[in-house]
Amino acid sequence: MSKFEKLQPWIGLLSRLTLGGVLFVAGYLKVDKLEVSQMAVRSYELLPIPIANFLGQTLPFFEVVYLFLEQQLERSQRSVALQCLFLSSLLLKRGHAA
Repeated sequence: MSKFEKLQPWIGLLSRLTLGGVLFVAGYLKVDKLEVSQMAVRSYELLPIPIANFLGQTLPFFEVVYLFLEQQLERSQRSVALQCLFLSSLLLKRGHAA
């Protein structure tokens, strides 16, 4: 067994906890400022206003509970969820830069 194979579970745990912690803090800071969160989502101008407002209201709560939900997901589900988050962040950055 190589050194990487021994460290891989710990590296994965650390990266999941880091992602969960960042999302928790981001969501916690926005939970009491839902208007600002709505404005931030609307500023990307990718979605119709009612959908952007809905996402602006629900995203902070999702970010707060993600750390706890992430621990419950199976590895394959976690992989799909992280890929979706990564792709959506790329699309949002691309849409914001245009």
